[in-house]
Amino acid sequence: MAVHDWQSAPPGLFHHFHQRWSTSICDALNAGLLPPVYYALLELTALGVEPDMLTMHRRRTPRPPDGSPTAIALAEAPPRTEFSSQSSAEQSYAARANRVTIRDAAHEVVATIEIVSPGNKGSRKDVKLFVEKALDLLSRGTNLLIVDLFPPTRRDPGGLNAMIWNDLLDDPFVLPADRNLVAASFVAGSPLRGFAGAFRVSGNLPDMPLFLDPEMYLQVPLEAIYDATWRICPEEFRELVTGPPPEASAPAEGAL
Repeated sequence: MAVHDWQSAPPGLFHHFHQRWSTSICDALNAGLLPPVYYALLELTALGVEPDMLTMHRRRTPRPPDGSPTAIALAEAPPRTEFSSQSSAEQSYAARANRVTIRDAAHEVVATIEIVSPGNKGSRKDVKLFVEKALDLLSRGTNLLIVDLFPPTRRDPGGLNAMIWNDLLDDPFVLPADRNLVAASFVAGSPLRGFAGAFRVSGNLPDMPLFLDPEMYLQVPLEAIYDATWRICPEEFRELVTGPPPEASAPAEGAL
């Protein structure tokens, strides 16, 4: 199935597909793609926060009781300041996205699969955080597979994968003229290595290697899992992404 134009879809729809596709990849890995003693888990991306720190960061402080003379409800009385703003919906969804992690028999993370969200490119800071996190994981021995279904922006002119690639590897990565989307697999070894496939909207996703150690990898059937995930999305969802199907033309009068 051809890759859809997610850039023009509402961010909430891609967030739903992102989560479902991540789950499907995780399920496929655990259903036989991974060798024995390895297993895959879904974990919250949380824009750079380590998984084992999430519980601590997500604990809520007690709220003051209703009627407190000093506590003001934001919804009822927004602060009267000269300037105010908030993060975009894309950034909010990116903060709640999942990644797939692969662990070994010692429960150590050996590889991570990251599906890029629009919010990862929402600002220069978001791009910097994403790239720095990828470089940090690789420096600590975690192999990476990064799938980016969104074209480059002025913040990542060659794409996020190209920024990581060109920071680490000798041969520069340049997008082909006819394809502006990239999936890339990075091997955390000595030497560091990279393998990339370019594709485009309405084209097919490449199957990509996922390295479990510097010398062993498996092929992840991204296209087949994408296709299966898309087919279980509700028809109304699919129409919001692709538009309604063309109406069948009425038969000519008198035609059999």
